[in-house]
Amino acid sequence: GVRAGVLHLHTVKPLDQLTLLAQIARVPAVLTVEEHNVIGGLGSAVAEVMAEANLLAPKRFKRLGLPDVFPDKYGSQASLFARYGLTPEQIAAEVRNLLAR
Repeated sequence: GVRAGVLHLHTVKPLDQLTLLAQIARVPAVLTVEEHNVIGGLGSAVAEVMAEANLLAPKRFKRLGLPDVFPDKYGSQASLFARYGLTPEQIAAEVRNLLAR
């Protein structure tokens, strides 16, 4: 029941700000997903662009990724994704929560 799109930004530097802002203008919420630390990654770059863009309408925003903590458990990539909310089901739930706010 959610219409969503995916914008694959293959580099953070340089960041394709024009494409990013064009897509952001079309949606009420933005969720970034990355498979590494959320600090200083794609989500941070997108947040900076959004903050400086003077958007006409406010957008809900959330970053998903690995938290900035020392890892205390190890395992497969799939087990880490499940632990930190990066499975398809968990991402879909985050989208629904973000849109419900």
